[in-house]
Amino acid sequence: MIGGFNSDMKEHIRRANKGEIHCHFPSHKSQNELTELLANDTKMMILKKIKDAKYFSVILDSIPDVSRKEQMTFLIRCVDVSTCSPKIEEFFLTFLHIKDKREYTDNPGHRSDVESLTESETHGIGGFEFLFGMIIWYDLLAAVNIVSKSLQFEDMDLEVAISQLGGLVTYLKNYKETGFEKAKVESTQIAIEMKIAPVFPKKSVKKKKQFVEDVEKIDESKIAEESFRIDYFINIMDQAIMCIEIRFEQFQVYEQIFGFLFGVKRLKVAEDDELRTSCMKLEASLKHDVHSDVDGEDLFMELKLLKDVLPKEITKPVEVLKFLKIMDSCYPNTWIAYRILLTIPVSVALAERTFSKLKLIKKYLRSTMSQERLNGLALISV
Repeated sequence: MIGGFNSDMKEHIRRANKGEIHCHFPSHKSQNELTELLANDTKMMILKKIKDAKYFSVILDSIPDVSRKEQMTFLIRCVDVSTCSPKIEEFFLTFLHIKDKREYTDNPGHRSDVESLTESETHGIGGFEFLFGMIIWYDLLAAVNIVSKSLQFEDMDLEVAISQLGGLVTYLKNYKETGFEKAKVESTQIAIEMKIAPVFPKKSVKKKKQFVEDVEKIDESKIAEESFRIDYFINIMDQAIMCIEIRFEQFQVYEQIFGFLFGVKRLKVAEDDELRTSCMKLEASLKHDVHSDVDGEDLFMELKLLKDVLPKEITKPVEVLKFLKIMDSCYPNTWIAYRILLTIPVSVALAERTFSKLKLIKKYLRSTMSQERLNGLALISV
């Protein structure tokens, strides 16, 4: 009936009746082709913006998917200069399948050990030692969570990030000195409310033979507490401080190179000799062989003028960049320096968002999805 009014439908029915075609609806191949076309167009647009930006940084992070394949997300951070107002952008390009380095062994003996430790009254969830550990972890993760959230703001810059991480390192060092006793008091109060004995499980310790007239009896509970403090608390604190300090030291390296560009206030109060030294240091850091996109002496002359002509309401590097865009090539070296500065990633917030998309796209019922289809759907949706 429809074929009587539509010539295309009439031709389709004719070919179907004669067996010239077998699919009367869009097949999975058509869907894959459409996904591929959209993904390729999206990728070409992103690559054009990256090429126009010229300066970019690469962000990598990984997570296992539902089929236990380790997926590494590949991100690019750059300053999008294709718009009237330049802005910092992070673009997702692809997921890369990498080989696992570590894997959980599904061993019955291993599993039974874990279950027995969990159900144990002394070592498991019902024990005072476990409760004590939970209090410690709560204090640590609460502090880390606050700093982590602040670092994920879209307008977060390096100066604020360095300040936040420096404060976190100081907090962790202070907690290492005083946190154990505070956590002990709090966990003891909670244990009493939960009707759990606030004592540490006794540890088996090798003892030497002692005569009656030697020393007094050793308090085994004190030995267990000290063992927990050294083997658990101090170990955790040392690991946490070391990890944060590594991140902090990386940002401090950037501060030594780009620090004079972080804030307009710092730029305006800088003496000429100090400013010239910083500009020459930046040129040396960006130089490859004899080539450099920034001339230190020219940058010094531009900044001397720029700090006097910048409007008072401009205080952040991204605002300076927008002002330089309006000035249109009047400050070429400063324009390049600020674009490079703003490509330095502060966090991997976009990487976490790509992992969320990965879980939505590759579910249990789609665990056999090909890598090409996964990348195409992810590129369209992120």
